[in-house]
Amino acid sequence: MSAPVIGFAGLTHLGLVSALAVASKGFRVVGYDADAARVRDIAAGRLPVIEPGLDELARGCVARLLFQPGRRSRRL
Repeated sequence: MSAPVIGFAGLTHLGLVSALAVASKGFRVVGYDADAARVRDIAAGRLPVIEPGLDELARGCVARLLFQPGRRSRRL
């Protein structure tokens, strides 16, 4: 059985911190956000959230993280 991949939609404070916490426990994580600039910043190590130890946590689990930008939905 393969290990689960856990996804998070929205990489603002709650989604990003949660994604990093789960990745630090050994899970592979996919993070999605509609803001492509935010995704690029996070992938480059520039986190939009300030929490003690978060930068170190992100550096320690980068191999298990995949961040994806997406298009914003249009209203019908």
